[in-house]
Amino acid sequence: MEQPKVSIIIPVYNGEKYIRECLNSVLNETYKNIEIVIVNDGSTDSTSNILNEYQENRIKIINQQNQGVSSARNNGIKNSTGEYVTFLDIDDIIIPNYIEDLVHTLLEYELDIVKTSYGNFTNKKDIEKVSYYSDSYREIKKEEINNLFIATPKFNSSCMQLIDTKLIKDNNIYFNEELGFGEDFLFTYTLFQKAKKIGYRNNNGYLCRVNIDSASRTGKIKKQIKNSIDCLKAYQVLISNNNESIVYKKILIHISYLLRTIDISSISYEDYKKNLKELFDTTEWKKLKESNIEFQTIDLKKRIFCKQIYNENYKAIWFFTKIYRLIKR
Repeated sequence: MEQPKVSIIIPVYNGEKYIRECLNSVLNETYKNIEIVIVNDGSTDSTSNILNEYQENRIKIINQQNQGVSSARNNGIKNSTGEYVTFLDIDDIIIPNYIEDLVHTLLEYELDIVKTSYGNFTNKKDIEKVSYYSDSYREIKKEEINNLFIATPKFNSSCMQLIDTKLIKDNNIYFNEELGFGEDFLFTYTLFQKAKKIGYRNNNGYLCRVNIDSASRTGKIKKQIKNSIDCLKAYQVLISNNNESIVYKKILIHISYLLRTIDISSISYEDYKKNLKELFDTTEWKKLKESNIEFQTIDLKKRIFCKQIYNENYKAIWFFTKIYRLIKR
């Protein structure tokens, strides 16, 4: 009996730094019936030249104009031919039997999705294993889903899972290309809601690169304000009976990250305030303000900034953002 084909979708934009390590890890996979769908999202560095070095019949390269990661992933889905699909970010890698283990698990337990644990690693390859459960395998019940998405930060990732392609295509589930933040969560959450049977495999075979310099990344203010509004909209689907304050706390923590990474070096306080007001004027923000967020359960370092945002204290938010940028230089 022929092994089912797995499509590994890798979106890339200016990935010259990590693309070889990523692709080599996939080519070392022990499960051989794979197609590697690489969607080059308008890269302007040497990504295209590096991709041309790989003369491998299992690699399918799709070039598109720069349209963002959601568009690239959707393009990858539409051009995939595997019975199963998984996603891999260009700066991450997989261990050699990652796919093989997930395929066997999905087939053995007749699953629509198998979610997996993962590992964090730096450029030095020090691996920190992260698991959602201690069990080697367990079925994820429908009533567990919301709590898992609320309590575990990376559970909403579209990576670290193997998905029956029919679940995606039969239900027309794709990434929302209008969202700049939360699209990953919304895609995965919708899949989980539609799936009949979901399993969890504890294999730590997906390794997420922790970029030491990632904390110093900044975003333009309009982009980060839009991302904050998108975050508010996307995570609304998690709200159910009696969990509103928990969901809004998660949203507020996400927004605090987005706001503190804004580069304010070239904008005035008045312009900053005007942009921030766009967030605070939304209906979704007003709903958040009506919830009873338990600030004492937020980590102290995050709590102070979150409180200033919740209270719409423009000057304090401006001040803390400046301090954060100085510390991270």
